[in-house]
Amino acid sequence: MTPSQAKFIAAKRARDARFAEAALRQIRREQERTKPLAVISVSEERRRYREYATASRISAYVPMSKRILNAIAMEFCISVPELLADNRRPHFTNARYFAVALFLELTPMSLPAIGKHLNRDHTTILHARETVRELLQSEALRNRLDEIKSGITA
Repeated sequence: MTPSQAKFIAAKRARDARFAEAALRQIRREQERTKPLAVISVSEERRRYREYATASRISAYVPMSKRILNAIAMEFCISVPELLADNRRPHFTNARYFAVALFLELTPMSLPAIGKHLNRDHTTILHARETVRELLQSEALRNRLDEIKSGITA
């Protein structure tokens, strides 16, 4: 463990093993994001390029649901399967809230149809709709949603 990693854990005052594990996972994620290009394999580089190309130039031929999911995944630095997984951590739930907001604004889909795209029940989408209304009271979150929306509809 490097001194910077130890400082990070000490700064958070890890009191129990679960917090320490979460802190180490966060450090590993950060190291993964900042990996030098020379270490990345060719297949990894191709995968990253495909993700970048999909997010930066979301094509008109891609159905709107896939465009929304790809844009949200790229905005929150997660993969689409992670977005659709049964994970209740705030980072993932907030990403799903933004996805629900975009589905509601950009598509004429019903709540059950949106739920099928997100692997959720329609009542979960109903709850997400109410939560998004509360979240969008914040101007910063409203601006972030508008930026994502402009990237999808451009």
